[in-house]
Amino acid sequence: MTVKEPPPGQKVHHIFINYIMTSPHPLLFLFYHPSLRQFEEEFQNAVKYHFLDNYRFPSLPADCPNSNFTMEACLHRLAEGLSTYLVLFKHVESEYPNGSIVLEVRPQSVKLINLIKGKMRNPKQVAVLTLDQEEQLVRDIYNPSPFHRKMTAHSILRQLHNFLLDGRVEIRRRERRRRPGKVITPSYNFLQR
Repeated sequence: MTVKEPPPGQKVHHIFINYIMTSPHPLLFLFYHPSLRQFEEEFQNAVKYHFLDNYRFPSLPADCPNSNFTMEACLHRLAEGLSTYLVLFKHVESEYPNGSIVLEVRPQSVKLINLIKGKMRNPKQVAVLTLDQEEQLVRDIYNPSPFHRKMTAHSILRQLHNFLLDGRVEIRRRERRRRPGKVITPSYNFLQR
């Protein structure tokens, strides 16, 4: 799939939503959540999905707060957060090297980061983790127990899912503030908050 740069002036919300929601496969898992299906198949109801709430990491990226952050700051957080998730995703790749989700997420996340940076005024301000920071991040989440490694991998997918959903909501909220009275029609119809 090729990602076409939208015309100048197109709303960031629509770029973000259209990219995620109209693509035939990229990042669509974030909305219908096959990692949930994979989790249930793998653990056969021996462990409930909400158990992943116990697997939180201090290194997870912060969401765009719903306070007085600008669109630029929100996009900045999204780009840096996705970059951090790409590093955390190495753990998922090591646990599920040939999983369908694994084969889709990395390349599509890179494309999404590039789209987000393309809408920023100062994309060069997006911090990139150093190799030492990346290695430390992966070491911090490592656990010798196979069960805990798999739970961590599923937790990363779940947190990435939530991160992008929250990002979508905040971009949409900021677009509404920019244009009060103008209705922003979502490009999707099955996931309304």
